[in-house]
Amino acid sequence: MYDLVIFDCDGVLVDSEALVAGIYSDFFKSHRIDITAHELGEQYAGKTDFNLMQDIQVRFNVTLPEDAQMQVSSIAKARMETELEPIDGVKSLLKTLPFPKCVCSNSGYKRLLSSLDITGILELFEVEHIFSSSFVENPKPAPDLHLLAASKMGYAPEKSLVIEDSVTGIQAAKAAGMDVFGFTGAGHVSERQADLLRDAGAHKVFTHMDELRGYLTA
Repeated sequence: MYDLVIFDCDGVLVDSEALVAGIYSDFFKSHRIDITAHELGEQYAGKTDFNLMQDIQVRFNVTLPEDAQMQVSSIAKARMETELEPIDGVKSLLKTLPFPKCVCSNSGYKRLLSSLDITGILELFEVEHIFSSSFVENPKPAPDLHLLAASKMGYAPEKSLVIEDSVTGIQAAKAAGMDVFGFTGAGHVSERQADLLRDAGAHKVFTHMDELRGYLTA
């Protein structure tokens, strides 16, 4: 059994990936970059916003405005305040989970706290148990963030379970020496996502938080 459960945020606790992918797609189209929200969700889920922006500029051989990330963040913040929802069943799970828990996200710290607050999830975690990619030099898929969280929480990596929705997150957990389950119940998930997560090394793949409750209390 596990001593610690580590949750990703976007696509695991909050159903944000499809919303954010749509915002990015609209922004890129306004700069004559043709990439759909579906493509962004499938190819960049779990990546940092910075890495997404950098990769798109290289991939399409374009130079975006210096404040491009600020523009997207401003739009995302406004829309998240009215459109962001928690993953179905996750609040009930968190309230009754009989294990220490924390959050490890590639989102920036302010956006991470805002997403959790808007959806009513922030109150279900100790603030010092919320870890952002801004806390480490190397974000996921490097293991740094997961290892930092386990160390700060006081638990061994091999006794920690990570819940991730992206290949990037699965790779990070595996590199940290942790067990990892893949979640495919968010709005952005493609038909082949379960296979991608299994191929990346997920020990189990599930589509609803009630399934995770069953795994952890069996």
